[in-house]
Amino acid sequence: MKNAFKVLFIVFISAVVYFFSIKKDKMNESGLLNIEALASPENNTYKCIGIGSIDCPLDHVKVYQIE
Repeated sequence: MKNAFKVLFIVFISAVVYFFSIKKDKMNESGLLNIEALASPENNTYKCIGIGSIDCPLDHVKVYQIE
């Protein structure tokens, strides 16, 4: 009986340690927007040309080329 409690205690502690050791790599939307804001240059001298598959940084529409 005493050994069964020891085994259950070890299993319980192992489960708790495993649960808290899992890293959550989910980033929320505001974190992604902050990263995008830090990565963009400060001068906004973009010229978006045409219609394509690239996001224009000025108005976030799909364009062919950014100059």
